[in-house]
Amino acid sequence: MKLVFFLLLALSMFACSHHHNTTKHHHHQFNKKCAYEVSQNHFDTDGKEEFKIEHEGEAYYFSSAEKMQKFYSDIDAYTKRSMINWKRRTSK
Repeated sequence: MKLVFFLLLALSMFACSHHHNTTKHHHHQFNKKCAYEVSQNHFDTDGKEEFKIEHEGEAYYFSSAEKMQKFYSDIDAYTKRSMINWKRRTSK
């Protein structure tokens, strides 16, 4: 009985400590829609896991490598434009 209790205790400690080892949680911007398309005021294109970049604690998804590169080429301007379009869309 002590062995079972010890194993359960050890397992619960491991499970709790695993989560806290993560230093930063990244937020998924635009519900994983293509960030470049959102910057162009298009909201129906899904991003893909293989085309993802992380910038300032946020994860941005893209539908293609070309769109990801274009967004990254002027990331501050595209990020700002995407945020404005997304907020305008969600405030309706």
